[in-house]
Amino acid sequence: MQMRFVHLVLAIGFCVAGSAVVQSQPGRRETPTARPNIAGSNTRTGKPRQPVKSAKVRAPESANVVINASPSDTVLLMNGQQVEGPVLTGLKPGAYVLTARRVGYNEESRSITLIPGDNVPITITLDPVLGRLSVTPNVSGAEITVKGVASEDSQSPRTFTNNVADLNLPPGEYEISISREGYRGVKRTLTLQPAGSVYLEPQLSEWPTATTSAQPAAMTMQTSQAGKFVLVSLYGSSKTASASGMLDVVLGETDQTSSRVSGLLPGLPCAVDLIPIDNVSDYSFAERPEASNDWKRVTVKLRPKENKRPLHFAISWILLPHERGPTGKDQEATAPQTSSHLEPATVRKRVLPSYPTAARTARTAGSVVVIVEINEKGKVISVKATEGPAVLRHAAENAARQWEFNPAKRSGVPVRASQRLVFNFQP
Repeated sequence: MQMRFVHLVLAIGFCVAGSAVVQSQPGRRETPTARPNIAGSNTRTGKPRQPVKSAKVRAPESANVVINASPSDTVLLMNGQQVEGPVLTGLKPGAYVLTARRVGYNEESRSITLIPGDNVPITITLDPVLGRLSVTPNVSGAEITVKGVASEDSQSPRTFTNNVADLNLPPGEYEISISREGYRGVKRTLTLQPAGSVYLEPQLSEWPTATTSAQPAAMTMQTSQAGKFVLVSLYGSSKTASASGMLDVVLGETDQTSSRVSGLLPGLPCAVDLIPIDNVSDYSFAERPEASNDWKRVTVKLRPKENKRPLHFAISWILLPHERGPTGKDQEATAPQTSSHLEPATVRKRVLPSYPTAARTARTAGSVVVIVEINEKGKVISVKATEGPAVLRHAAENAARQWEFNPAKRSGVPVRASQRLVFNFQP
């Protein structure tokens, strides 16, 4: 029994000693036992794995922006350099001065700051440079309606009484209607330029009363065809003492029964001018009132816009200064009458008008009509501006006084005559 126990102790000791010898042998390393790799843990330490951080996305270094400009053809500038819109890309982020400009519109500038990437769209609407309209009818109490036909004027038709003074309007085409009870209405179509000025002086003529229409007409009218033109000859006078007057003429579509003329020439030295009212494309004077026709006749040559529509026009007249002979009668009225052809006066010396400072500052433009009377020596003895902006009339009259002519002649003999001059003013 003791021997078995001793053998058992020796066996156990031998095993333990053998195990120690194996672990202490040099150059020999025991392979570690493989462990299962648990997801989300480190195989060596067994600690949970840390999530992998993604790389940072680098912010773009350029800026993009959309600029919506109205009108669409507006020129865009960034810091004074023109750019092509509306989409701008590849700009350096930072502060800019954005400028928008277009001819006929007020320029607009604004400061903007662009950030990297896409920016909020920018909207710019330019305001048009306004023009000015003035309307002064020849009669008080007239009603004036201004209506935009082809313009950026968003307002409905506006109505004024007596006159229109320096009305600011966007550039474009407008229709002007002038009316008054007892007078024939007048319509005008005009084009207003940016920063421009237009002056209208419409002439309204009275409708004939029942009493007047029942009386025989003192003014006679004869018409004839000359190709595409119509010759209209008016004859009659009243020896009126008025300083000015008007003939209102309507030519019917097919016959003389629908034609009419109201008003009379003065039968005294006068200057005349034609005012187209409706369906008149072109016109000229074939004969003016003068001493040879006792200042009683005027003949005009007109071309209608449409042949199947009535012609409507007016002839305004103003008295001219005249001398009286020893008998107290007008020398021009008693001059011998001949049927020979009148040679009109021809210009020998022209003088351009100076542009008034006030008109230049206000950028006032327009045409001024001046009627001049020329004596037998070709000298201008009277001038009268009958149409055009008031601020320009004085300058036009001063220039007309300095003109010189070769006198008009009848049968080779110099005679007095009147002539119509037109001066155009542009700023």
